[in-house]
Amino acid sequence: MKRHPTRLLKKCYQVSTKCKVKVFNPFGKSKSCADREFYFCCYNSPLARIVMQQIKKTGQLGFSEDDKSCVGIRLDQLEQLDWSKLDLSEWKSLILEAQNAGLNDDQLKIMEKLSEQTLAPTDTAATLENNSTSDSIAELVMYFSDRDED
Repeated sequence: MKRHPTRLLKKCYQVSTKCKVKVFNPFGKSKSCADREFYFCCYNSPLARIVMQQIKKTGQLGFSEDDKSCVGIRLDQLEQLDWSKLDLSEWKSLILEAQNAGLNDDQLKIMEKLSEQTLAPTDTAATLENNSTSDSIAELVMYFSDRDED
């Protein structure tokens, strides 16, 4: 089965399914579904889809999680949102995925090395004084700077 381009770009999400063809199940007394229709809500961008899903999930602007409509929101409604209730982690993952898709092996090694570094985000002094982290980053920068000059 081919996926539609808008689904591949993660602009859509499934809202419901419907059984098109029911067949007798010889192993049970009920009928089984042999063919299903899938219904999707599609938006202009993955971010629009994610925001609308989160609005429904958090019950904002009169929407509910069970809402099967594929409507969007008006620009003036953006001000009414409680953004702290929206989980945008999927959007962040998509951005990182897109960034990593264009990286060469050396760049990926840098990203892996940086992701291994641990900083205390709530302790500014510890972050600034974490010499091993800054040394590792400086070492990586020097290594790849030297390579670019060759």
